[in-house]
Amino acid sequence: MKEWQGNRVVNGVETTPASGYVFDNAGRTAEGRYRELSRVYDENTIRHIEQRGIDKEWSCLEIGGGGGSIASWLCARVGVRGRVLATDLDTGFLEELSYANLEVRRHDIRTEGLLTGEFDRAHARLGWIHLPDRQGAWRRMIEALKTSPWLRPC
Repeated sequence: MKEWQGNRVVNGVETTPASGYVFDNAGRTAEGRYRELSRVYDENTIRHIEQRGIDKEWSCLEIGGGGGSIASWLCARVGVRGRVLATDLDTGFLEELSYANLEVRRHDIRTEGLLTGEFDRAHARLGWIHLPDRQGAWRRMIEALKTSPWLRPC
């Protein structure tokens, strides 16, 4: 898939080449959408993460953190001696979270790498549907892990 040149209208919604996202990621509409996505997906996401294992003091990566529900859960799970890096193109909702062990970073996994071997666990969920170069993004996320990854596309 090619990166868009200029604005494009998809189902009556204008998108921009800066993000390529169809949905606005700010304001009341986004807040409600993030709340509903959490309601629908968080239980299964947490179950899958717990099945794979996650411990106190781990360093975790959340790609496309959106509304912050999983980043918040990860912060609680790894404890004050653990660390969570939550990234997104729009970090507005993530910046509202107040956890001492949370770092929020504006980051584009499509084009920007992360430090190699830095994280014990990484998570990404619905943001992948927006990415034209999923394989490159997966590679950058995998490289950031300390050990072999368990991948489960959602």
